[in-house]
Amino acid sequence: MGAAFSAFFRKLFKKLEVRIVMVGLDESGKSSILSKIKGVNAVPVPTVGYNYDKVVIDKTTFCVWDVGGQEKIRGLWPHYYKGSKAMIFVVDSADHRRITCGHPETNCNQCAACELRKLLNSPDLAESTFLIFANKQDLPGALHVEQIHSALGLPNDPRRKIHIQPCSALTSEGLAAGFTWLSDNLPPGASE
Repeated sequence: MGAAFSAFFRKLFKKLEVRIVMVGLDESGKSSILSKIKGVNAVPVPTVGYNYDKVVIDKTTFCVWDVGGQEKIRGLWPHYYKGSKAMIFVVDSADHRRITCGHPETNCNQCAACELRKLLNSPDLAESTFLIFANKQDLPGALHVEQIHSALGLPNDPRRKIHIQPCSALTSEGLAAGFTWLSDNLPPGASE
């Protein structure tokens, strides 16, 4: 109760600036999400390295590090997320082949489930809030939230704040709702 009360007053009276890291496999739509939430209709180009931008939702300013998702870049993710209180993980809901490898005990480096599992098991992110954007919901055959939850093998741990937000970077649907959820569920001390 105290944390909810604290978050309510923090949001009501104080502008917050929060460092967010957004990761996911290549071509999941991370840069498109960042562009669209900023109101820019950019042509998606694969991110080599990172993009950085600020997103303001209500009284929260998100300083978003959008880090490339190519396999050779993923080894650099820990340099960006170390100390982050919130993470955004983007999944291509229509890419059934790369959502899961079907072997939860492995770290194949080829599927979203294995990469997300590494993040969830990282001691640096033990207290972090996780927003998972289930992107490309506008495409035929896109998996629904329940299917993505199952495919990713998400833990049912009430102590972890994890939310799957269906969205479309193409239409903007669900993007503001995801950032609003993140703003409402930041852990104490999340501001920079």
